[in-house]
Amino acid sequence: MKIDVVDMGDANLGNSRINIVKPYSDAIFKMYPMSNGIVQMIDEVYNYVSASGSLNVLRIWGHGWAGGQLIAAGGDSTSGTDNASALWGPNIETYSYYIQKLSELFASDGHIELKGCSVGQGTDGEKFLIKIAVVLGYPVQASSVTQGGTGTKLSSKNGIGWDGQVVEATPDYVIKYIQGSAL
Repeated sequence: MKIDVVDMGDANLGNSRINIVKPYSDAIFKMYPMSNGIVQMIDEVYNYVSASGSLNVLRIWGHGWAGGQLIAAGGDSTSGTDNASALWGPNIETYSYYIQKLSELFASDGHIELKGCSVGQGTDGEKFLIKIAVVLGYPVQASSVTQGGTGTKLSSKNGIGWDGQVVEATPDYVIKYIQGSAL
């Protein structure tokens, strides 16, 4: 099963991403700006997947930065980090219980894709991805560059792709670099 979570705080970005993922998604969850968006997102995904099967891919769409992914904050990373509506390095431990809930849902080849811009960039991005992968027990992927720009590969005939280099962290602290493509 492929699940897409879309931050709708930036309606233009959110609607654009929904149009891209519709043909490739089994379920789309729209997240509007709110406090505690991390827990809300995890609860919605957990309830849906636990009743329907196993999770192959969880894609989270929204704005991002090196080491952070907005979930329910639109374009406001300050608000997202202050009100628990963004995942970023300093709050992974705080939300580890909730993140771990997702681990029982994944198929053996499952993974998370954080589709915000530059989430996997640099040391901050790599550390962030490793933290999530270790807590979750499954690989986590993110791009090191802006997503959805001119000449984007976000939508392709083979599925949802990436722009630029993709960073993948595994639960055993391995970092891989993959050239952007339909993954």
